[in-house]
Amino acid sequence: MELENKFLKLLMEEFPSAENSKGFKPNDYYTYNGYNVPRVTKILDETINEGYLIKWANSLGFKQMDSTKVLNEAANIGTKTHNYIENYIQGESLPQLFDRAVINCTNSFKEWWCTLIAHYDVEILGEEQKLSCPWYGGTYDLLLKVNNQKILVDFKTSNKVNYRYFLQLAAYRYLINLNMGFDLNGFLILRLSKDSIYSEEIYADMLIEEDAQFMQYCSDTFFALLNSYYQVNRTKYYFNKLSKRYESEMVI
Repeated sequence: MELENKFLKLLMEEFPSAENSKGFKPNDYYTYNGYNVPRVTKILDETINEGYLIKWANSLGFKQMDSTKVLNEAANIGTKTHNYIENYIQGESLPQLFDRAVINCTNSFKEWWCTLIAHYDVEILGEEQKLSCPWYGGTYDLLLKVNNQKILVDFKTSNKVNYRYFLQLAAYRYLINLNMGFDLNGFLILRLSKDSIYSEEIYADMLIEEDAQFMQYCSDTFFALLNSYYQVNRTKYYFNKLSKRYESEMVI
């Protein structure tokens, strides 16, 4: 918590709000007090360099496959799955599905959900809710009270669970605490299989000391990355000003 507070204090001092971020105009639909703020996933994408993604893209190139197309298809599966789950939980009309991957993901969720409500006292506190703060915004998937424990659930349709997912949950944790006034008892990544009816759970229980420490590391790491994100954008802004001035002097 000490490290997290250190970065929060630094952000408050140097970037009191998006209004004060010189030249910072993120192309996002999250706002705070009328000013644009970047989404959590954008911050993570721009501050964490995953070398394996380059290798993965190169491997697709050798197979004469377009990595952008593959990523777009994967994103489309995730979007359709999330939309279906939202309608399913709310008891709204469900779209007809044709994509086998989406069908497997949604059936995997329904199996998990039916098991959950059959064995536990479950209350829905929120679903697909947008939240923001002075420096970023995000939309969590599902907020539940399970046997009186507040649990944040994030659905993934990827092939495996990555530590970055918990950085994302840590970012949402701060937003929920700031906007809704309470902390969480647990964090659940639910991976839904595209290949069969199967789900994988990875749960961080705040009653377990090691899990609570892990989530604190995630919070510290996210805010460190958030600070870096803003510092880099500010540096780019002043570099562009310097470059333009230099170019104008050269013309003269």
